[in-house]
Amino acid sequence: MFENVTFYIPSKGRANNQLTLANLSPEARRATWILVDDDEVWDYEDAGNYNVIPMPDGVTGIGNVRQWAVDNCPTPYLFLLDDDMVFFVREQPGLPKLRKTTADDINSMFSELVDWMDFDGVPVVGLSARQGNNHVEGDYVEATRQMNFHGIDVDKFKELGLVFNGQEVMEDFFMTLTLLTKGYANRVFYKYCWNQIGSGAEGGCSSYRTWELQKLCAEKLRDSFPDFVTVVKKKTTSVWKEFGERYDVRVQWKKAYTFGRSNNV
Repeated sequence: MFENVTFYIPSKGRANNQLTLANLSPEARRATWILVDDDEVWDYEDAGNYNVIPMPDGVTGIGNVRQWAVDNCPTPYLFLLDDDMVFFVREQPGLPKLRKTTADDINSMFSELVDWMDFDGVPVVGLSARQGNNHVEGDYVEATRQMNFHGIDVDKFKELGLVFNGQEVMEDFFMTLTLLTKGYANRVFYKYCWNQIGSGAEGGCSSYRTWELQKLCAEKLRDSFPDFVTVVKKKTTSVWKEFGERYDVRVQWKKAYTFGRSNNV
C-alpha cells in the first residue's frame, strides 16, 4: 500500500534500539530504510533484520543526512522519522485522550498524510508531539512548528528550493521557516501524535551537539529570519539533559506565513 512512499530513519549509535521501526506497521516497515554512518553498518546489520543504507563520505549530521534522503529518494513521497518514536491516536475525534496506535492506525495515519500531499497539494506535512497535543481540538494545524517527523512531497520540496542542511541543528526550523516565508503552509496532524524517550538520550544528535553549536545555530536562525525568530535562554528540565541551560528560539510561525503570502502569492 506504500508503493509511492519511502520511509527513511536516520540513526546513530542505536543499533540495538530501533524504537520507531518497531512501532511501524509491517507494511510501512517493508518500505523503510535505516540511514547510518558507514562505520556503523555492521553494527546495525548484526543487530536486526534492517534495511540499512550507509551514508557516503562527508554526509554527517542530521541536516546533511536528511538532505541526502531528499536528494536520493526513489519515490514521490518521503517520510523522515527520528529513530526513537512511539505513536498515539485520539480515542475520539476532537478529544485529547490518547491510546497507543495499532498497525491499522499507522497505515491510516500515513495514508491520510500522503493524501494531504497528493490531493491537497501540501508540500510538507508533520505530526504533533504528544506534549501539547491536548491544546488543539482540531485534526490539524497549518503554518506551525514541526520537528522530528517530516513528510515530504519530493518534487515540490525541490521546486521550492527547500533544504534540510541550511544549518547543523534546528535545521527543521530553518526548512519550515523557508517554506512559510515563500508563502506555503505546512500541515501538522493532531489526530495522531508521537512521543520519544527524550532529547539527549545516548546516540543520535547528542553525539555531536554541543552547547556552543546549539547557541551558534539559534543565533544563525535568528539572523536568517530576524523578523520571526528571537533567541532565548531556557532551563533544562526533562529533556536536553546534557545542558543545564541552553540557547533556544521563539518563532512566530503564523507571522512568517502571513509575510510569505503577502509577498509571494
